[in-house]
Amino acid sequence: MIREIVTDPEQLHIPSEEVNTDDYKEMKEAKNIIADLKETMATSKSGVGMAASQIGIKKRILICSRNNGKVFAIINPNILAYSEQETSIPEGCLSCPGQEVNDIMRSVQIKIHGYDIKGMPIREMLSGAESVIFQHEYDHLNGRIITDYVIEEEVVEEELPEIS
Repeated sequence: MIREIVTDPEQLHIPSEEVNTDDYKEMKEAKNIIADLKETMATSKSGVGMAASQIGIKKRILICSRNNGKVFAIINPNILAYSEQETSIPEGCLSCPGQEVNDIMRSVQIKIHGYDIKGMPIREMLSGAESVIFQHEYDHLNGRIITDYVIEEEVVEEELPEIS
């Protein structure tokens, strides 16, 4: 089902809860959430990933587009390791329409862990655009959105003393 995309920052700042991957009912619900995420993202022209919180569901579930054009879904994702090398590409967000942030530093490569729809463990390395998209969606699960990076940058700049 196509869901309305949440744009209220107050709602987007609420962290998501883990799915009990041992509970049949919760996993069935997770499967439906993933289907809704895919269908909702497919209706957007620019969406390359979505988190369940963006459709008003506070569960740790996200989807990301892969380089091969397929969509990757993961339940209870975690980032286990970040590369030291970072990159910054312009980032937009379906929950922040019309806004783009250019200077969010993201690791070029990450090691992730989570579960697929059958409750089987996933452990994988993501690189390049896949890594950036995943980190963006992972932020959503932790109650963080792209505009938070702009606010943090402005606060840091204000706190720095001037050099005379």
